[in-house]
Amino acid sequence: MKSILGFGGSEEHKSSAQPAITHTSAPRRSLALIRFPGIQRAYSYYNDRFDLQPGDVVFVTGRLAGTQGVVESVNYKFKINLADYEKVIGAATIELHGDYQQVTDKMLSYDTGAVSPDEFRSWVKAPVMEDDEDKPEFVQGEGYSFELEHFADDDEVDPVILRRAVDYCNDGLVRYLSVRNGIGTAFVEGSKWYEVNFRYQDGVVSDLYCECPYHALCKHNLAVLITLRGLLKKTETTEFTTIDKGCFMRLLSLSGQPIMLG
Repeated sequence: MKSILGFGGSEEHKSSAQPAITHTSAPRRSLALIRFPGIQRAYSYYNDRFDLQPGDVVFVTGRLAGTQGVVESVNYKFKINLADYEKVIGAATIELHGDYQQVTDKMLSYDTGAVSPDEFRSWVKAPVMEDDEDKPEFVQGEGYSFELEHFADDDEVDPVILRRAVDYCNDGLVRYLSVRNGIGTAFVEGSKWYEVNFRYQDGVVSDLYCECPYHALCKHNLAVLITLRGLLKKTETTEFTTIDKGCFMRLLSLSGQPIMLG
């Protein structure tokens, strides 16, 4: 398959990329004007965690907690009552690395420096604050295990849930899937974003978990298995990273990085 996009291929190209947002020891205090998808106006939030720039993707506290917002402007000249303002609590790391090629509805990379699960998570999920009273506490039992090629025949697979998983795949809702050193991570967009974790080796998926509250094998897990099986038939190795093309193009536009045609 021909590589069609490349990032970080030369020193000149590296210098043209917008740096990832970093959490410095003493960022400038600011008021950030932030707009959210589907909302006709922007709102101001107090920020003392990040060196923000217009175009940065952030998460906030308050009524719009968990909703991805985009910074419109940043003001450093202010005096406010903190009780009147919600805060910026998360900023996405948006920086694309490596070569990518289109495979079905995904952009695929074999580079170990491609977008990592941590980087993609920062883009789609708000961080959990240590002092949050509603901070989730995850515990786990045994994960699911399947021979990938024949997982649909397993007794634990509910045909109704499997059909819903197929619909998820047809809608491209497995937005990110990465397998590195036998460890897999996927992010599925449903009523909210869910993370799926698994291991893959020699045709077997094991330790398969989803963080959604469904009591049995869920559509998110099954959608990831369907997606993984389909991709492995089209990839050169069993280690790769894929991003839904729509998500990829939005990441690309937010990063400010140029496209290099292969």
